[in-house]
Amino acid sequence: MNGQGQRLTANMAFVEGFGQDMGSKGMLLLVAILSVLILRNHEVEGGRNLTREEDLELEKQLKLLNKPAIMSIEVAWVRTSGEAYYGTRLFLNTWNDLYLSEKQFSLIGTWVQNQQDSIVAGWIVHLGLFGDHKTRLFTYWNKGGFQNTGCFNTFCPGFIQSSEKIPLGMVLPVSKYAESMAEIQIDVSKDLSMNTWGLWWGTDELVGYWPQYFFDNLDKNASTIAWGGQAQGPPNEPKPRMGSGRSATSGYRSGCYVRQIKLMDGFYNYYDPNPKQLVVGADKCYVVYRPGNKGGDWSYNFYVGGPDC
Repeated sequence: MNGQGQRLTANMAFVEGFGQDMGSKGMLLLVAILSVLILRNHEVEGGRNLTREEDLELEKQLKLLNKPAIMSIEVAWVRTSGEAYYGTRLFLNTWNDLYLSEKQFSLIGTWVQNQQDSIVAGWIVHLGLFGDHKTRLFTYWNKGGFQNTGCFNTFCPGFIQSSEKIPLGMVLPVSKYAESMAEIQIDVSKDLSMNTWGLWWGTDELVGYWPQYFFDNLDKNASTIAWGGQAQGPPNEPKPRMGSGRSATSGYRSGCYVRQIKLMDGFYNYYDPNPKQLVVGADKCYVVYRPGNKGGDWSYNFYVGGPDC
């Protein structure tokens, strides 16, 4: 994404958000917990184990977040750590065959994190947030330990919408089972000249950005990036669907894929994830299927979804 600085400068017009604080710590808690969970190892494929100090810090954060547990949180993801990352770009297969209850929601996306600062972006189906079960573009941010900050989209001050063509909350085209596939390409990356993190639609449309020096640890770079899904709802309800709502093992035109995953370095160069630094994890009944680099248009990719039990 060469020339990011010039494009961002041209799009620095402030678009005021709704100015509405969510007021629901429970809702914010749910996505925030996943930002901690992506740092944990479930199944390790060539990844490193957390140090004792890192594990104790995660335990501390989880205790702060989980008081009491108000939702069943299911995750399936691939994550990388071990370098300084400045962004990620990927294609997300979009679906709407989830049939969620009023209190459930489900998302597919990417998590960009450094310690207690995180950005989440992708697509989501969330009745409580939008008032319907449509598949929509979203982002979520958090900083400072998941306690008093963070929200979806522009529901509180933070993310600045700059695109008139691609608004957050936009209804997205979706795939049709066994027929046509729909997908979106998003990019969450840092403009090194402006010192801002931005959300891009494709490669050339800046959806918006987080202001200069908005984050504490992400102000430098990301230390962990993950890709995958999260589905959650009340523990007394059937497990919420993720991805296409079908098994990830059902493959193309049935399962939900994430493809052409790239990382960005400090010189705006995009490159494939290093397999030795990847960790694959999934909760019971949810699956990350056939993660790997197939080259070409698929590059590093996998299928994700569930429940499959």
